[in-house]
Amino acid sequence: MKNRLLRAILFWIGIVFTAVGVLALIVLTDRNWNQNLSWLVGFAGLLVSGLVLAFLFRKALSAETESETPQRTGRYLIDQAEPLAGLPFPAEVHFEQEVQGRNPRPASLKVRLHCTLPGELNCRPETRFDRFAKAIGLAVEPQTGDADFDQSNYLRTDRPDFAGAMLGDATRRDAIRLLRSLGYQELTIGPDQVQAVWTGFDPLKDDRANLAQQTAQLLVPLASLPVGSGEFDAEPDGRIQVALEWLMWGLSVAFALLAILGWLYEPLRFWQFAKVSAAVWAVLLPLAAGVGYAVMRGDSRSHDRWRSWLLPTLLFTALGSLGSVAGLNALADQTPPETRQLPIQNVREVRGRRSSKSYYGYVADWDNPAETREFRLSRDEFEQARRGKSQLEITTSQGALGLRWIHHRRFIP
Repeated sequence: MKNRLLRAILFWIGIVFTAVGVLALIVLTDRNWNQNLSWLVGFAGLLVSGLVLAFLFRKALSAETESETPQRTGRYLIDQAEPLAGLPFPAEVHFEQEVQGRNPRPASLKVRLHCTLPGELNCRPETRFDRFAKAIGLAVEPQTGDADFDQSNYLRTDRPDFAGAMLGDATRRDAIRLLRSLGYQELTIGPDQVQAVWTGFDPLKDDRANLAQQTAQLLVPLASLPVGSGEFDAEPDGRIQVALEWLMWGLSVAFALLAILGWLYEPLRFWQFAKVSAAVWAVLLPLAAGVGYAVMRGDSRSHDRWRSWLLPTLLFTALGSLGSVAGLNALADQTPPETRQLPIQNVREVRGRRSSKSYYGYVADWDNPAETREFRLSRDEFEQARRGKSQLEITTSQGALGLRWIHHRRFIP
C-alpha cells in the first residue's frame, strides 16, 4: 500500500513539474530569452525531470485501482504463487491469467518444487523443426536410450551428461510421461527448481481434484539426482560462442544499414532496381544462413538461436541488398550526368493513415513520351505547382549496373 502511494505521489509530482516547465518556457520564449538564459535552462531541466517521473511511474494510477483482496479463478489465485497444502514436502502452484492486447500472454498453470541440481534441462514435445534441425546436423540432442521417449520429447540443455544422468532412469521418464498425460507441455529441471507448465490452462474446464498436488508428487523424483550418478563434466565456457553470435548479429545489422545508400543514390526505375536487388538477395541469403549454421551448430539449443537470428536476417539481407546494389551502381558509375527540365503535367495528393498526406508530381517519361513518371513533392511545392508551367529539373546518370539513378531533383515554380 505504501509503495503504491509513493509511486502515485511521484507520478503527480512529475505531472506538476511538467506543467510548470511548459508554462514557464512559453512565458520565457515570448520575451527576450537571451536575458533569461539561466531561467530557461532551469525550467527546461524541470520539464525534463517531470517527464521522466511521469513516465517511470505512469502505471501508478492503474495500480491504485487494483483490489487489495486476492482474486481467484476456480481454486487458484490469479497471478500469485501459492503454497500447496497437504503435502509432506514444500511445493507451490502459480496460475497466470490470460492477457490480451498489445503484449498478449496465454493462461498457464505452473507447479514447482525447489531443488539444487548441477545443471539445467528443458523438456518439451519434439516438433518438426526440432527433427529437421537434428537431421541436418544443426542441433545435437542428448539421448536417453529410450527410443519412444526420445522421439516424442526434445531436450534442451548445455549439460548433456546431466541430462543423461537425470533421464537415463526409467522412473523419471515415466514421471514425465504421466505429466504429459495430465496436460503439461513443458518441464524445466534445475538448477534451483523443477517446474511443470501447462500453457492454455482453463481452471473452469481443465481443473480436477488434487491436480496440483498430484503434479507436485510426480515432480519429486525429478528434484534430485539418481543415486550413483557420479561426477559431471565441468560447465562449458560459452563466452566464445556468445561472442561469435553477437558478431553475426552485428554484421547483419551493419549490412542492413547499407539501405541508406538506396536513399542517397535513388534509382530512377524502381522495379528494374528491385529485380536486380532480389537476385542479389537470393544469393546472399543462403550464404548468410550457411554461415549462421556453421557458427551456431553443435548443441541442443543451436536451432533456436539460429532461427531467432535468421528471421530478422531475412529482412536485414533484403535491405542490405537494396542498398549495396544502389551504392555499387552509383559509386562505380563513370558515365556523365544528364540534366532535363520537364514540365509538370499533373499533381496528386494522397491521404494516408492518421490524416498524413503525400504529394506527387507527374512529368513525361523521356524514354517513352506516352508514359508519365512520378516524383515526390513537398507540400510547398505541391501548392506552388502549376500544370504545364512549373517544371522539375532532374539530373541522372546511366549507372554502372545499367540502372539509371538520380543525382538531384529541383522544383522550378
